Amino acid sequence: MNKNMKKKITTKLFQFRSRIEEKLQSYCASLSPKQRLVSILVVSSIFGIVSLYFSFSAIYNINKTDREQIKIEHINQLKLHSNDSIHQLNLKQYERNE
Repeated sequence: MNKNMKKKITTKLFQFRSRIEEKLQSYCASLSPKQRLVSILVVSSIFGIVSLYFSFSAIYNINKTDREQIKIEHINQLKLHSNDSIHQLNLKQYERNE
């Protein structure tokens, strides 16, 4: 990507974030303090329940033998071409040093 495209994307994302932030602030400003407290508690409860669900389901599924285990293999050595330009350059340098 060139710099102009990155700049355009960054600008669009910033504008999108700004619009969402303005809408959220206007929505929260219209709430009474009691409604704000209730909405904060509801959102926090939802996030807490989802977090506990993921934690407990991960712990529960740790030693499940019904599922297929991931097989870990050694990394194979890459096969490099001997006619690579860098290889040729290195050979010339070694010949000069000897």
